[in-house]
Amino acid sequence: MKLLIIGSGGREHALAEHLSLSPDVDVVYVAPGNPGMMASVGKTQLVSIDATQVDQLCEFALANKIDLTVVGPEITLSLGVVDLFERKGLKVFGPHQQAAKLESSKAFAKEIMIKAKIPTAEYFYLNSFNQAVEFIEKTNWSKMVVKCDGLASGKGVVVCESKQQAFSAVQDFMVNNVLGFNVESLIIEELLIGTELSVFFLCHDEYSIFIQSACDHKRLLDDDLGPNTGGMGAYAPSPNLTDDQIQDLKKQVVDPLLFEMIKQGTAFKGILFLGLMQTKSGFKVLEFNTRFGDPETQTILPLLDENLLTFFKASAENNLHFFKNLNRAALKSKKLKSIHVVMSAEGYALSNQKLVQGEVIQIVHPIKSSLYFAGVKKTHDQLQTFGGRILGLTAVAENFKSARSQVYNDLKNVQFKNAHYRRDIGKSL
Repeated sequence: MKLLIIGSGGREHALAEHLSLSPDVDVVYVAPGNPGMMASVGKTQLVSIDATQVDQLCEFALANKIDLTVVGPEITLSLGVVDLFERKGLKVFGPHQQAAKLESSKAFAKEIMIKAKIPTAEYFYLNSFNQAVEFIEKTNWSKMVVKCDGLASGKGVVVCESKQQAFSAVQDFMVNNVLGFNVESLIIEELLIGTELSVFFLCHDEYSIFIQSACDHKRLLDDDLGPNTGGMGAYAPSPNLTDDQIQDLKKQVVDPLLFEMIKQGTAFKGILFLGLMQTKSGFKVLEFNTRFGDPETQTILPLLDENLLTFFKASAENNLHFFKNLNRAALKSKKLKSIHVVMSAEGYALSNQKLVQGEVIQIVHPIKSSLYFAGVKKTHDQLQTFGGRILGLTAVAENFKSARSQVYNDLKNVQFKNAHYRRDIGKSL
């Protein structure tokens, strides 16, 4: 069986490694992938096509008779890759372009939540700088969250502890080009207080299967300080989520969402990622993502006790309901804990500091943790830094304390100049 995985980061490295373990898989193509993947995934071949080049990806899949394509990045889904592949008769796992708007448009997601009566934060949609400023001036909220409406690689959300911070966030998004483009519309919502967690379901039409939960650390610095990033670490499963609560989430969030999407003519299939806040009044949805998270994927896949390939293939062939007939409500997981820590390059996520690249990566002593590469390149047979988030390590153990001890011991043995990582991932467990 020939697989194609679209994407280049740690998430795609973890997916390639996990899916390649299936005896049915002969080769795993990753487009564009990264050279760090080659060491741990023996069946991997890199394809030099960017994840945004959907036409070229489709041509490659047709020419190489790919049996199944798995889409990693949200940008590729938003460009309609699933729609294109299916029109060409190719099997692909992921949501259609219109359904992927649950992630690519915060406004669309909020509208669906309101129609489906899904608990979420109170919000306002604003489509001009002056409108946003006027709202902040008049609102009774002293604290709020400013979110750009489109995709921003995890960097389009600013938690504001004051109105002045909210003014600054709006200025950065809509005027100062802080994301590399000027944002045209925003969501400003009430600041929810509680514990944040991520929950993943595999969905097809009205049917869903629970995969796993995790807790992500978005801020760059220890103690949740500094700017938001794509994610600096995670642990799984979430210790704050019980089996009864998973069933409640299914009834109160997942089922209503899937039925509303069908009602809207945009039936959902693929990975549904719930970004949640556990408040005093119960769970509230912060956001929906329509793919696996990064670094949550690197954290939860080592915990699964069955290969996702079976389920991805069934979904792509519109046969996922086979598992519904078997009363499958959740994937099988090992009774273990995992912690993942990201190492980033100097300057990552700091708008006032240039990102440093080209540093040699060395493993000075053997490590026990799983190593997933992201922002790397190969020069003269040496792996070098070539991005913001460079790599991540995942340790799995019987308890969080042991997993944390292992991953931080191993981090000392993976080195590059001016490497940065948080020292407090999972510290509170």
